[in-house]
Amino acid sequence: FDCNNEPTPRQQPGKALIRRIEDGKRSGSVKIYAEALEDADRYKVEVAPSSTGEWRTVLDHGTLNKLELNGMDRGKELWFRINGGNAKWWGDASEPASFIPR
Repeated sequence: FDCNNEPTPRQQPGKALIRRIEDGKRSGSVKIYAEALEDADRYKVEVAPSSTGEWRTVLDHGTLNKLELNGMDRGKELWFRINGGNAKWWGDASEPASFIPR
């Protein structure tokens, strides 16, 4: 506990790590499990049609408990990556991981 009430400076989060991906609760939904990162208080998820494709953000400022995406293309291989971030900056993206939603 810091009695000075001064905010602790945040560092840039490290490289994110996806632990596993599985089907979510609904058809076409995907649940991503990731390693918690020190200095990260939010997570961004990006998806692409291939590991070298054009990435688009599908979830911005999510928490590790809420990395479930809805409306993903069923039966098609998709590639996912995540970044951990804080109010100052985003960390490095995880290695891309593929999954076929049902």
